[in-house]
This record gives sequence, C-alpha cells and structure tokens, in this order.
Amino acid sequence: MMKITLFFFLISNVLSFQRPPRLQHFHLLSNLQSFNNKKQDLDDALSIPYIPLAYESIEETFSSEESGKGLDIRSTMNVVLPFLFPFFAFETYDEVAALWEFCVELLFTKSWVTVDGGAYQARIIAPAVNGVVVPAMAVLFATLTSTTISSLRDRQHTVHRSINMEAGELRALECVLEEFPTGNLKRSARNYLVQYTSRLISESSPRDSLDHDFTNPRRNMDSELNGLISFLNRHVREQDQKQTTETIPPHILSEVYSSVTKLRDHRHNRITALQSYFPPLHYAVLGVLALSECIAFLMETNQEILVFLNAFQLRILWSMLTSTFVACFALFNDLNSPFSGSYSIATSADQLRTIRITLNASARQEEREAEKNGKEHVTFKTQQTFTRQVKNTTMSGTGTNGSEE
Repeated sequence: MMKITLFFFLISNVLSFQRPPRLQHFHLLSNLQSFNNKKQDLDDALSIPYIPLAYESIEETFSSEESGKGLDIRSTMNVVLPFLFPFFAFETYDEVAALWEFCVELLFTKSWVTVDGGAYQARIIAPAVNGVVVPAMAVLFATLTSTTISSLRDRQHTVHRSINMEAGELRALECVLEEFPTGNLKRSARNYLVQYTSRLISESSPRDSLDHDFTNPRRNMDSELNGLISFLNRHVREQDQKQTTETIPPHILSEVYSSVTKLRDHRHNRITALQSYFPPLHYAVLGVLALSECIAFLMETNQEILVFLNAFQLRILWSMLTSTFVACFALFNDLNSPFSGSYSIATSADQLRTIRITLNASARQEEREAEKNGKEHVTFKTQQTFTRQVKNTTMSGTGTNGSEE
C-alpha cells in the first residue's frame, strides 16, 4: 500500500509543475441588431463581429497567447506515465504474483499437495501457453497496434494538410476581396472571412477531438462560407437588377466562388478525418490482449524455486512487459487528439491567427482612410463656404461704397 501511495505521490508532484492552458471565452452576438449596436474594439484582434448564420455558431475559442503554452494534464500523463510505471511494476511484482496465486487457488480446487513449488505444473502447461496462446495473442496485438498507430497518424497528417490548404485559400481569398468596391459590400464580405477564420482557430484548438461540437453530423458542415455565398448571390441579383451602385467585376466574382469551393472541399476533408476515430471497443480489445499477455507471464513464472533464484530478473522482465503496454496506450491516447500532446499539430493554427490579424488590420486601415476622407471633404466644403461668404461680403461692401459716392 505504501508503494502505491508513493507512486501516485510522485505523479502528483510531477503534474504540479505543469499548468494547463487557460480558456478565454468571447461570446458572439446572436442577431444583426446587436451587431449593429455593438462598437468593435479596434485594438483587440480577438474582438470579432458576428455575421448571423442559418444555424448556431461557435461560442468560444482559445486565445492566441495561451493555446500554445504547455501541455494539459492528460498530455503530461502520456509523457510521465511510461517512465514512472516500470518502477511501480518493479516494486509491486511480489504483490501481483501473490494475488495471482491466490486467485488461482480460490478458483481451482486441487486434490493434491504441491511439493516442488509448482515447477512441474508450469512445465506441463508451458507448451500450450508458448506454442499457441501467446503467439496468437502477440500477433493479434501487434497487428492491431500497427493498424491503430498508422491510422491515427494518417488522420493527423490529413488534418494538418487540410488546415494548411485552408490557410492558403483564405490568404488568396483575402487578396481577392481587396478588389471589392469600398463600402458595406467589402466590409460585410471581410467580416464573413474573419468569422470563418475564428471558427478554424477554435476547431484547431488543443482539446479532445471527440468533444468538438463541429463533429456533430447535424452541424459539422455549417460555416460562414454558406453565409458568404448567400450574401454574394443576393448582391449579384441586385446588381443585375441595377438596385445597387456597388458592382463587382465578373472575373473577381469567379475567383471568389472558386476559392470558396476549394475551402469547402478542404473543410469537408478535415472534418471527415476528425470523425474517423476508433470506437472504445477497439481499445478494449487491445486492453484485453495486453492483460492476457501479462497473465501468461504470471502463469509461466508461478514457481517458488524460480522466484527464489531469479527474483530480481523476474521483476525486470515484469517491468519491461507492463511498461511496454502502458507506453503503447499512452501513444494511442496522444495520437487520438491531433491538437494536443507530443504529436500536436496545433501550431498550424498560428498562420490562421496571422490571417485574422491581417484582415482586422485591413478593416481598421479602411476605416481610418474613410474618416480621413470624410474630414478632408468637410474641410473642403467649409473652405468653399468661407470663400463664398468672403466674396459676398466684399461685393456687398463695394456696392455700398459706390452708392455713397
């Protein structure tokens, strides 16, 4: 009992040095009325205006400063446990072996008395264990382990590649939107793009992939891209009916539709990959196979003379066997979450934050130019009015002097 307490005490001390990242929430507005009444903070890159969608939208994201700092508790356990568990297994081998012998005696009633410490029993059962059972379980465990690691790693590669492709298309679409006529049209299209970038950052945040709301089949394909397409279609219809003065050249519209189509394809591939995970039954089968291998080892070593002569070697072998299985399951747990752990691809979202900051900077620059142009226009009108007043006053004074003469 003291050994178990010491083991968990060591783990708690290691985890105490690691602080999990904090979440920063910002709630998006739920309707266009509140969006129009809300004053946007121009100095905060995370204050994103909300463009209403047909369905629900995401409500939280990680801050750009905190999302990349440190590992969470589960990631730390994945790193620490494979190194600490061999010591725990080494110290508790005697208790585990005694527990196994007690269970065997409890479940099986013997009609004889063992005088050789179980050596004869172990020698008789060894051909069955080593010849059929252990090889079959080892081959099956190795096959499932190889399939699991390769599948999870391929999924992570697919997600990483899709994020990079989406970032590239977002950058290209940003350049195309700069050719839109200045005004509400350009501002609204940019807001859709900013909001979609925020969605990508939230979906690429370090959390459990199974807890993501976008993996819900009822809403996983909903995004601001649908709102952007509807907005552009409505504007094109008004443009054809000559109900608006803001016109978009046909080749610019064609590039926008092409970029949005590519973005939707990359998003579908990414979400499909994130939804392709192994069910709990898969890991349960792996756990049963690993436990069976450990039981086979205990059956082979259940001999008093062997324990007496090679106690240290048995402890070493037991530690190696159990720590190997623990390391495998720690690796499964790490790869199962693409955006956290040692194999994390969360850094791929940094380019998305850069794109969002660039979009917000472009919006602020456009607002400053509009304010500057407005002030220059007011100043020019004031100068014209003042010049006209001075001219009228001069002409009025000249007429008065002529009449007096």
